[in-house]
Amino acid sequence: MSKKKATVTLPTRPQPPTPEQIHEDVKHALPDDVVFTFFETNTENETAGIMGDSYETEENSETPASTPGSTDDSNDAESQQNVEELYQKAIQFLEVNNELKNAPKSLRAQCEQLEEMGRNLTEAIGQLKSQADQGR
Repeated sequence: MSKKKATVTLPTRPQPPTPEQIHEDVKHALPDDVVFTFFETNTENETAGIMGDSYETEENSETPASTPGSTDDSNDAESQQNVEELYQKAIQFLEVNNELKNAPKSLRAQCEQLEEMGRNLTEAIGQLKSQADQGR
């Protein structure tokens, strides 16, 4: 008896969201959304991973908001500062990315300028040599 492998046709992947859709999603996300809090809550327990809180023990379950001497305001200020830092890094990344996208054009133009200058220099050297030969 031979077994035939069943071919499974996978559904096509959905199109990724446009930058406008991403911006809209982030704009309407709540401050306690997992996208903003995931790394904050997992920095205490670095081995935690995505399912980290499933394995959390009683002694490690203390959250930063419930530690003695801390207030919600200081956590909000730190959170806001972290968001601002991440935003600035994203802006910086986009600027560098745009510079890198434009780099080939700029480098081609500079290369052409250098080649033209090299041709002009070679021509000027030739003219100087011919003038020096005529002067002898």
